[in-house]
Amino acid sequence: MENNFTFGKLSQFMSKQSLIRLFFFASIMLGLIYSSFENYLFFHILVEGLCIVIGLGVMVIAFNTHTFTKNDSLLLLGVSYSFVAGFDFIHTITYKGMNIFSGLDANVPTQLWIIARYIESISLVIVSIFLNRRTRVSKLTFLYSVISAFLLLSVFYWNIFPNCFVEGIGLTSFKKISEYIICGILLIAISFLVRKKESQSREVFFYLILSITLTAISELFFVFYVSVYGLSNMLGHIFKLLSFYFVYKSIVQTYLKEPYHLLNKTNIYLEEVMSELEESNAELQSENDKRRAIEKELLKDQAVLNSILNSTEAGFMVINIDGELMKINNQLINMWQIPEKIIEKREAKDIIRFLKDHCSDSRKILLNFQQKPHASKENIHYIKAKDGRIIEQLYKPLITDGEILGSIWSFRDITNSLHLVSQLKDHEMRYQTLVEMMPEGIGIIDKGKYIYANKALAKILQVGSPEQLMNQNQHDFLRTHPSCSNTIHNILLEILEKKRVLPFLEQKIILHNGTVLDIEAAGFPYSINEDTSAVIIVRDISGKKQKEQLQKDIQQKQIQLEKEQEYNKTITQFFSMISHELKTPLNVILGTVQLLQVSEFHAENTSFKKYIYVMKQNCHRLLRLINNLIDITKIDSGFLHMNYKNYNIVSIVEDITLSIVEYTRSKGIELVFDTDIEEKIIACDADKIERVLLNLLSNAIKFSNPGGIIEVNIQDADENIIISIKDTGIGIPEDMQEKIFDKFRQVNDPLSRRAEGSGIGLSLVKSIVELHGGTIGVKSIYGQGSEFIIKLPAIFMNSENNEYDEIASTGEINIERINIEFSDIYS
Repeated sequence: MENNFTFGKLSQFMSKQSLIRLFFFASIMLGLIYSSFENYLFFHILVEGLCIVIGLGVMVIAFNTHTFTKNDSLLLLGVSYSFVAGFDFIHTITYKGMNIFSGLDANVPTQLWIIARYIESISLVIVSIFLNRRTRVSKLTFLYSVISAFLLLSVFYWNIFPNCFVEGIGLTSFKKISEYIICGILLIAISFLVRKKESQSREVFFYLILSITLTAISELFFVFYVSVYGLSNMLGHIFKLLSFYFVYKSIVQTYLKEPYHLLNKTNIYLEEVMSELEESNAELQSENDKRRAIEKELLKDQAVLNSILNSTEAGFMVINIDGELMKINNQLINMWQIPEKIIEKREAKDIIRFLKDHCSDSRKILLNFQQKPHASKENIHYIKAKDGRIIEQLYKPLITDGEILGSIWSFRDITNSLHLVSQLKDHEMRYQTLVEMMPEGIGIIDKGKYIYANKALAKILQVGSPEQLMNQNQHDFLRTHPSCSNTIHNILLEILEKKRVLPFLEQKIILHNGTVLDIEAAGFPYSINEDTSAVIIVRDISGKKQKEQLQKDIQQKQIQLEKEQEYNKTITQFFSMISHELKTPLNVILGTVQLLQVSEFHAENTSFKKYIYVMKQNCHRLLRLINNLIDITKIDSGFLHMNYKNYNIVSIVEDITLSIVEYTRSKGIELVFDTDIEEKIIACDADKIERVLLNLLSNAIKFSNPGGIIEVNIQDADENIIISIKDTGIGIPEDMQEKIFDKFRQVNDPLSRRAEGSGIGLSLVKSIVELHGGTIGVKSIYGQGSEFIIKLPAIFMNSENNEYDEIASTGEINIERINIEFSDIYS
């Protein structure tokens, strides 16, 4: 009990220590990431400084403990990482912003970075090849020194090392190709490590594989960065620090932990062996004393001997060294039905001959009888009588005070016993099969360790087989979840100390691999050799819990969905009503403004014309917003009518594009139209397509500067027609490209944007395209421009005359629509 308590405290302490280390490690990582956003140069110094310290620490540990481990490959790893740390140090002090060396740009530290990664990756391959083999580390160290000096001269003195970074352009092809080559070298190192997996400890193998993998991930991040202060650069440094940490872990595991654990295990093993030897010596001494006492008592009291011989169930006879019968009991006579005349002769050979005639195999009897008694000769045989009985025959020399006086023969009929044993084994196999087939996990815990477990328990605890649980501490495989008040330890104490039978109770446990499991556990005390053990029965109810939780979640989601649908319905009805209510007075205002615009009153008044223009533009903006709200409401409710007819889509797109050429020219923007096909007849709603194109062209003009270019392109893709609208405007941030098609989503800040907008237009565009069975997507690089790509299915409607319709819009209607669609662009 005291040992269990001590182990529980130790496990609790170790758990706290692990949590503290994890919290400390996570805090460092979060602190580094935070520092990268506040001061990237400070972040870079911290990360590189930690990597340099780890690299030098790896070298120091490997060098100082090499004489004990004799592991040249890992010593080589320590030496190589010291050179890597050296190059990383020079890379750090020449980094952009350090200002230690004048006249250096971002190219030099990038060159030093590539050199360090080449040395690191090639060294890992060499270590993997020469793992657990003797190598000349001194020669390799000299070679590292010569190569390092040559590379430093090629960068700082000869200037022959290829450029890796060009200001204003970014990474060179040599830099990117080198990163991929380094990743390939790292994969080669992994392959060599996997081939030699059995020649190294499991933890060292895991740490090295993890370190190399993290290094490869780090290199991939460094392929794509544009700025030395960018996000990709930051993530690359974080993964590099993690890879250095796991190299350090592999060295510590090899040179410090494993030797210490081996020494500790050896000491414990020797103490156990000494304890077992002392116990065995005491037992042997006690057994020897008992035997001597029994032998003396047998010789002293013949009467006691006769009483014992005649009272036992076994048949006995004693033969002296001359082959004469000294004693035979009644049980032996009755067992074999030996005639009285043979017994009266007192000749052992006559009795043996009689027994031989009644046995199926007489050689075992004759073998012992024909040999002279010997002090070290004692054996047991099983003889089958001709009547089918199984007789256990024991032969033993009779020795008194070291002198051999004869031999003792005993015969015991074990036929019934063997039958009972056979039945017992049969029942045992049946019970064991029954227990193994039960879905509940069953285990017996004695002194905190498993002495029995069925397959179901091994499956629940997620171990390979029940044998893996044998003689293992139950705390090693599960512990009580912090949310449970009654721990597994307390339940076992209640069973063992109070001898109570506990019914099934729900528990939440944490397995050895971190899996959280819901179980039902019951138990009762079980006595073995006066020692009380605990029998536990475990049911996995995780599926049941998950099903109940899923049902609750479904009910909650259903209620929430119904509320959302009701809310959306209310909002849709409100927008529909308010849009129609606004449209009526707006048309009156717009009509009045148009009458004032064409009237001759104040025709020469410039300010009056300006105000009329502003009023009309804002009326158009309100009309555009109301129309969008009405159409969005119709789409949400499923009432937007699509007037599909066969049109020449090329003509539609070209006419719309050409209709705004003068407008774009007035803004100083070049509009280019191009197509690879002159005619493509498809079924579409020309009015809706015109609205989609005007919306996209409005956005392109809105976010393009004077001198920009807008390209409208049509491509024939057999079963589809692809329309592309590309501009050289401000572009869209990557994190917003998936969101701009959502309702009321805008890229710009509403208080500082350069043009008006409600965030409905692109959502409406996407809905109209999808109603045509098409798709719309965007490609954009922030600061360089955007490209919207519409893909429409080339479907032809069957009509009586198989002719297609021309666009019915007049030039005036097109101009009016352009004025409405472009009304949110500032003049």
